[in-house]
Amino acid sequence: MGPRGKWILSDRWKRRPTVAIPRTLTLNGSKTGEPLHLLITVLLITDYFRPQRPRQIITQKLAKPPLLRHNSTMPATPSTMVELGRQASDFHLPSVADGRMVSLADFASNQGLLVMFICRHCPYVLHVKPELARLASDYIGKSIGVIGISSNDAQHYPDDAPEKLIELSRDLDIPVLYDESQAVAKAYQAACTPDFFLFDEKRRLVYRGQLDDSRPGNNRPLTGRDLRSAIDAVLSGKPIATEQRASIGCNIKWKPGNEPDYFR
Repeated sequence: MGPRGKWILSDRWKRRPTVAIPRTLTLNGSKTGEPLHLLITVLLITDYFRPQRPRQIITQKLAKPPLLRHNSTMPATPSTMVELGRQASDFHLPSVADGRMVSLADFASNQGLLVMFICRHCPYVLHVKPELARLASDYIGKSIGVIGISSNDAQHYPDDAPEKLIELSRDLDIPVLYDESQAVAKAYQAACTPDFFLFDEKRRLVYRGQLDDSRPGNNRPLTGRDLRSAIDAVLSGKPIATEQRASIGCNIKWKPGNEPDYFR
């Protein structure tokens, strides 16, 4: 006990603040004496050895969760990157807008044809959708045919049902065709949405791959650089570099039991 009736914890207890306790304490009008000091001392020592709760540490860890990149928060499937020079496969598919049947022959007068496998709900398609609309607007008037094809299983993914795809067709201002049997996706070996196939005037495959380097969450500008460069080369009759980077997106939603060999 220190001077003036104060209890002072020794150096052994420096982690606790200095505590001053009076000799007497008034409770309900009565004074209690010295035994109170012993009780409070026991309580202070007990509190010192009590395990510290990690609540503050846990809160700090949860306050700033790590940023997740696009490929860690959603599945990412690349293009199959089929061989260049192959002929465009024919198709006869209904337009979701009006039910009109559309085929490869409908684009015979076009200098080039861009076939895009897309859908309505995929985050990768939603990310590039503004640039797809700009690209279609820029090139349809330049003798480039542009069509979208949706091959997703609409039974299990109702957002990609034909009636829901009408909005996508209207927003992009292109024909969007519905590949219910998924046979056309298999013929083109399409694997993801979006997946791009560009054919020249003789309908030979000259480009397959990405729109550009932009992906959901990577903060790179959406420019359409890679695909635009290939389209410009088709229009000018110039060769296209064979080093092409795969597109990445959600996998095509195959019907159960209908998955192609290249998907398994």
